Amino acid sequence: MLACLRRGRSTPAPAKDSVEVGGSIGNHRAWAAFVQETGGVKRLYLDAAHNGSWAHPFLADRGNEVAGAGLAGSSRGDAVVVFAEKVNGKEVLFGRRVSGGAAGQVQQISATGEDVRVEALNSHFSRGHGVVMNDAGAAAVCYHDAAAQKSFIATLAPGASQWVEHPVASNCLDLVMDARGDVVSVGFNGTSFDASKIVNGQASTETISDSDSPEEPRATLDRHGDGVIVWHSNSMNDPKTAYNAIKNGQPGTATFLAKEATDSVPYATRIATGMPAVAFELPGVQTGLFSFAAGMPSAPLTLAPGMAPTFLTSAAGFAGDGKGDVIVLLFQGQNPVHTVAVLGGFGRPMLMPSAPHKVHANKRVTLTSGATDAFADIRPNQVHWTLPRGVKSLGGTHGLKLRVRFAQGPVHDQAQRNRPRREQRNSDPAREGRALTSSEPRPASLSQAAAQCVETAVSR
Repeated sequence: MLACLRRGRSTPAPAKDSVEVGGSIGNHRAWAAFVQETGGVKRLYLDAAHNGSWAHPFLADRGNEVAGAGLAGSSRGDAVVVFAEKVNGKEVLFGRRVSGGAAGQVQQISATGEDVRVEALNSHFSRGHGVVMNDAGAAAVCYHDAAAQKSFIATLAPGASQWVEHPVASNCLDLVMDARGDVVSVGFNGTSFDASKIVNGQASTETISDSDSPEEPRATLDRHGDGVIVWHSNSMNDPKTAYNAIKNGQPGTATFLAKEATDSVPYATRIATGMPAVAFELPGVQTGLFSFAAGMPSAPLTLAPGMAPTFLTSAAGFAGDGKGDVIVLLFQGQNPVHTVAVLGGFGRPMLMPSAPHKVHANKRVTLTSGATDAFADIRPNQVHWTLPRGVKSLGGTHGLKLRVRFAQGPVHDQAQRNRPRREQRNSDPAREGRALTSSEPRPASLSQAAAQCVETAVSR
């Protein structure tokens, strides 16, 4: 269920074509990065959102022409941005951490004398993840040195500011990082399709295939080994997308998903555990998002309706936080081309109502909802309290906390008391959108009544 969908347009004046270079979402925050011409040169901009509301874009480079850039983040709301600037005739790679709506110090990544090629801005519809970050704050970026004709993966340890270069044998089409900070990239070394790894700081490369011709399939997995593989047909006469659900690490049967717009490329991400998602352009050039549950796709959700044609142009522009939220950066319009940011929240709020252990009759008591949501802070007017008989609110029935007064003697909520014991124990707050703490049919004291008979519900 889509709980929240907002969109914003990032277009600093004067209006010029913009190219998105990555987005991230997590912990009530989102980041979007794009490159746009300003003052005759291409500059890197960042935009930050908090609780679904975007601030104003700000420059994140050093002031020189930007030749390539990328952004990746974590579910904690932090991110890292990298960019290549032209300095003395060569492209030099820099990076900086971003957190809390602001950017940290710029650090040089590439070594002196290298001429870097990273995340080319003109490679629409084929860009993978050139930069990655995990929840611990570790990051990595892959790039090529045109001067020495060598490929590198540079890594950044959690909490560190200095990047470490690792030479690898193959170029980089896509990059992933695990929770330990180990990194794998896939790419070509001549005609062979290779994987390069950085494990415990040591680099190695192995050949995956030296005969196949991959057609840009995309995949995503959660910690249980569940996910999806998605790819598009190579026939331009009948463009379509197919998928293969993955369960416990084992792919299922290839299945037709939907027709697609000509030249569309599907991308995949993980919105939440057990909820992979794919997105691509549908006929009519509207970008559609399919979420999956138990290996089955939902009906397509149109992103930025009324703004077609829109295009999802990179894997870095389609990012889920693994906790129910997603950001999609779309290419939209002409003269100028805009970067459109779509934010989606698929998870329900969580509720953990509580009360003091000791409650005295006719005394004021504060009840706490414990309402939280990964997408945005919950406002007091979004939480509604339903109180049992004998409990009187001292100021309305909405709020993250509620001041109440209890009557004399044991308090019972007849509806909750008569609920079968089995149903009480099997209540699912995440599914029902509420929290029930009642588990005993007859509270023996006022404190038990306070903790067990309070019911809350959140409206979005």
